[in-house]
Amino acid sequence: MRTDVRTGGLSIIAAGAIAFGIAATPADAAPQVLALVADSQPVALNCDGPDCQAEFSVYCLQPDRRSPVHGTRYLTTADADLRATGTTHDGRTVVLDPAGDLTITALRTHVAVRITVAADRVRELGLAGVSVSVGQNVALIPAPVPGDDNPQDELELALATGPLRALGDTLVDSEGDRIVAARLASQMINALPPRGRVDAAARQSLWRMTTADPRYATLTPNTVEALRFAWFHCDHGASYGLARSMRTCLEGQHDSMIGYLNNQYWDAAKAGS
Repeated sequence: MRTDVRTGGLSIIAAGAIAFGIAATPADAAPQVLALVADSQPVALNCDGPDCQAEFSVYCLQPDRRSPVHGTRYLTTADADLRATGTTHDGRTVVLDPAGDLTITALRTHVAVRITVAADRVRELGLAGVSVSVGQNVALIPAPVPGDDNPQDELELALATGPLRALGDTLVDSEGDRIVAARLASQMINALPPRGRVDAAARQSLWRMTTADPRYATLTPNTVEALRFAWFHCDHGASYGLARSMRTCLEGQHDSMIGYLNNQYWDAAKAGS
């Protein structure tokens, strides 16, 4: 099926040859533009340490550019529907500036990023908690690096942040069961400590939290079983030392879910080009 999504006069049909004809880029070229997966629920950042931070699901919008390495800095577009709200220790609500207060870095190639409010800003505002809401069609652009041999040009960015991101909203963010399962997997990951193991009681509590989430009730039986198996697989691995930790195992499960959706997206995008 041909898909013709237009943004600013640029058509995915007209620009498809450009997007899919780009040669493989060298390692020092700018990495991919990423899509930050929309979520109807705000994500609470973990403020137990000096920073407030959490991971978020993303997927690749430019397969002909390289995946980002860990720690690659990303920026949002000026019109991005990304909102951040803080709560102070005395109960006040503070609206944060996503462009100035949030730092976004690649976490695991093109499937997860970390969003952080730095310790200095947390102390300055007296924050006890921060939540981040991701709206529709949010694209993340790699921060420009001096001396880049192959930076993103205006046409590439217009294509990725416009029609390709809009297509992703239809094919991935709104896909249904699979993306909801990935969101729930990400929620489990964020509920676990960043390092170290957790005991059996904590792992069981994690599953109870997941099944109590209203989104869980919307899943079909097959997806419920797939998500339950992902948790069980990681619980078993953590119990018997087969996994480094519950968190790292769930990260792998989440990344497989997002990777599957990303592949489906690119198959459909190429078919429509």
